[in-house]
Amino acid sequence: MRDAHGPDPVGSPLVRLLQASFRLGWIRGTEVRAYWLALLVMPLILLEGTGWLPAWERWAYVLLLILLLYGVILTHEFGHVRAGRRYGIVTPLVTLSPLGGVAHMSAAAPGPKAEIRVSLMGPLTHLGWLAVFAPLSWWVVPEPGDGWIPPGAHLDYVWLAVDVLVTLNLGLLCFNLLPCFPMDGGRVLRAALALRMHPNRATLHATTVGLLGAARSARWAWWAG
Repeated sequence: MRDAHGPDPVGSPLVRLLQASFRLGWIRGTEVRAYWLALLVMPLILLEGTGWLPAWERWAYVLLLILLLYGVILTHEFGHVRAGRRYGIVTPLVTLSPLGGVAHMSAAAPGPKAEIRVSLMGPLTHLGWLAVFAPLSWWVVPEPGDGWIPPGAHLDYVWLAVDVLVTLNLGLLCFNLLPCFPMDGGRVLRAALALRMHPNRATLHATTVGLLGAARSARWAWWAG
């Protein structure tokens, strides 16, 4: 991955587009950048199935979802950043892309136990979101004619935000804890194995589990399609 402070990307226009990013700001010494591709791809994905909404409300809906999605992803990545600081690990950069976020740490965790803690702090941020918004969702119920039903009605944005935050955080929590390296759950698995065997062997086993999980997911998606 190209360093955000390095030279401009070279190659074809497609490569330059994939590598192009812009600065969102700084949070406690960590630069936050987003790939332009996220702004091009995510609206197209999120607009799918919203044709029943008025045009202005479709874009308001997409903007809300993007803000909620990347707000949650950003807190996830800074969970890793904060945990890394406890071990003297500096994180100069966090990037946001259509596939999620990455915390670019300057060094690896200083041992398996530290790696487990750093890896888990990202998914654990979703529990904080759920602790607030899951109970709130029991009271924030759309009035008749609001929310998703019936088609053609205006959205209840308070209900929508709460519903999305609960669904999004629950999904990301479960997804990131899957033991598929290099996701957080896979890193936890590798670190746990490294407590009992050589780190290289632990990485091999964790990678094998990840590949098997990816293959099973691809097979399931193929059959489901």
